[in-house]
Parts: sequence; C-alpha cells; structure tokens
Amino acid sequence: SGVLGHVVSEEGNVRLVRAKVELGEADAAVVYRTDVTPYSRVRIVPIPAVLNVRADYHIGMIERSAHPELAGRWIAYVQSEEGQGILAQHGFVTE
Repeated sequence: SGVLGHVVSEEGNVRLVRAKVELGEADAAVVYRTDVTPYSRVRIVPIPAVLNVRADYHIGMIERSAHPELAGRWIAYVQSEEGQGILAQHGFVTE
C-alpha cells in the first residue's frame, strides 16, 4: 500500500521515467534533480532534507593515465569557479 501501491510502471532508465510524467502517463516520479533541470515541462518538488538521498560525485585521475597533464587540467577546470558554476547551472549542488 502507500506510495508503492500506486506505482504505474518501473522504467529501466530515468529518461523513460521523466517521459512518463511529461506525457501525463504518471503523476509524479522520484529522480535526481539533475535529470529534470533542463526540462521546463517538469515541475520540481523538493524532497525534505530528512527524507532525501544525497548522491556524491567524485573526480580523479587514474594512476597510469595516458594523458596526466590533460587529466589534471580537466580536474582543475571542473573544480574552478567557472566549472562549479556550470555544474550549478545544471542542478548540481557544489561545495
């Protein structure tokens, strides 16, 4: 019963889940904010912090990188003010 008693479908990926909501085939879906931010047809309803799940993303370089200088520059860019701003524009929470 409860929420699980009203599930209309279980899709294999988030794009299909979002499409169900956009097409009116589902009333709501639980997805990461970053999966809907660029789409204005979907209204985001925040989940209270005490109930929410936080996903942490990490960046790093493999030990035997074929291009360690480029990898290092990429990491520096992602961590820069500009890189963090781009992530924030796409719904990622940066710290």
